[in-house]
Amino acid sequence: MPKLGRRSNETRQNEKSENTELDYQWKTPAITRNAPFGTQNTPVVRTKIIGGKRVTVYEDSKHLIPRHGDPGPSEPTQGADSRNGATPLKLAPLTEKPNEFNPQPFLQRPIQTYNSAVPDGRNSQRHSPELRAAFSPHRVVPPISQEKDLSRHLPIQGYLPSHPIQLNKHEELDLRQRVYHDLTTFDSKKLKDVYLELTGYDRNLTGCVNYTELGLVLMRFQVNISAENLRLVASLFIDESKEPGFVNYEKILSFISSSLKPIENEREPQRLQGGPPEVNRNPTDRAFYNPVAFQAENWQQFLAFLERVQPAHTGLRIPESKRPTEYVKHYPMPSNNWPLESNNMAPQLSSRTKSPRKPFSYLETDDPDSVLGRNHPKYGKVEEEELRPIERRPPPLKDSQSDLDHELNELHKKYEAAKVKMLEEKTKKMREENWFERYMKLAQALYDLDDGGTGHLPPDRVNWAVERFNDAYMLDLPMEIIPDLMQQNTSSGQINIDPFLKSLGAHVL
Repeated sequence: MPKLGRRSNETRQNEKSENTELDYQWKTPAITRNAPFGTQNTPVVRTKIIGGKRVTVYEDSKHLIPRHGDPGPSEPTQGADSRNGATPLKLAPLTEKPNEFNPQPFLQRPIQTYNSAVPDGRNSQRHSPELRAAFSPHRVVPPISQEKDLSRHLPIQGYLPSHPIQLNKHEELDLRQRVYHDLTTFDSKKLKDVYLELTGYDRNLTGCVNYTELGLVLMRFQVNISAENLRLVASLFIDESKEPGFVNYEKILSFISSSLKPIENEREPQRLQGGPPEVNRNPTDRAFYNPVAFQAENWQQFLAFLERVQPAHTGLRIPESKRPTEYVKHYPMPSNNWPLESNNMAPQLSSRTKSPRKPFSYLETDDPDSVLGRNHPKYGKVEEEELRPIERRPPPLKDSQSDLDHELNELHKKYEAAKVKMLEEKTKKMREENWFERYMKLAQALYDLDDGGTGHLPPDRVNWAVERFNDAYMLDLPMEIIPDLMQQNTSSGQINIDPFLKSLGAHVL
């Protein structure tokens, strides 16, 4: 019979709840073994509702799944102080100094292998972002584009160079492609109107205008070339004999017109891939073109050589401009009784068209200076070229250089006459227009120069616009009163456009 009074520990340990029969009191060994002293685990206590009452319940950690990445080893151990079978954390030795610099790993040089070699910082930063901070302290910048390469020819702040720039073939082709993409929807026929407008600024027909005037005219006709591309094109045709900023507008318009044509290199792959197979077949033998291809530097020189070869030997078609002339063609050897007519040559000569003149006979002449008379010793041996029949003789050679100069002079005269005629037509058209309409073009130009829409312009820009439009549209404005009118309509160093135009129109009318 148990003694009355204090209950034993065994009775207390087996005590359960009356309603749910769950343990609601802590076990004495659990508190001792799971106390936060020298162990890895700390007791977990939760509050639950048991039988309508709030009861503190101890959660056993052995039923919990350990999370991945918990500190300490996860191998099971037989230690009695480990509740969940995990080895407790070990304390670091007192002699360890984790922040102390150890030069040994840097002094030792192991055997260099493919894996142990130090990577190159320039190449490794593309593949491993971890090495960027170590090998490249600066930020990785993108490569320089081709657009920057072309802009290196230009000065800063929108100015033109003092001398024309020189571009290689690749840069010029790239510039033409950029102009072509800028003006994809532009009608090239409007360039004629642009040219007529620019001739109004070029009173002496020198072919040069100011770059600012060129930009204004192109903007007026909606030739929307980007500012950088227009500067590049204008920098190619700078006139050094004029003042700084003058460019040759004729060459610029020719460059733009040629850039608007479809680029042949873009259609070259389509031409080679399309068509029947016999079009692209090479009829020559490999033994023929191997020595030629070995000596040629590129494929252009190889094709140029094939064009100069006789088509009878290669089978290639030679264009008209590259065909040999008449005097280098091969003719059959003359007969034994040449230049007399032979039996086998009679049908051939009779089939030709006879001349209405009397046929020439070498035997009927008695002139000592005739062809047969030249067999005299004082004339020497008869030359083969002189004895050749008239029908087979090559035409006399002309002075090609003089003919070319004559043709160029004729073309230049026609060009000058066309320019003068266009200028006269433009002048006549302006005379027929009302003066007020021409004056409104000056007003519109002044308002176009006002980019901010403030209604004010600097004095130099107003003076420049009045001078240019007065000459171009024949307004007959008295230029001596322009400074006084500008001074009367000045406020804060700027010219008020509207009062200035009214005052100027009142003085003229």
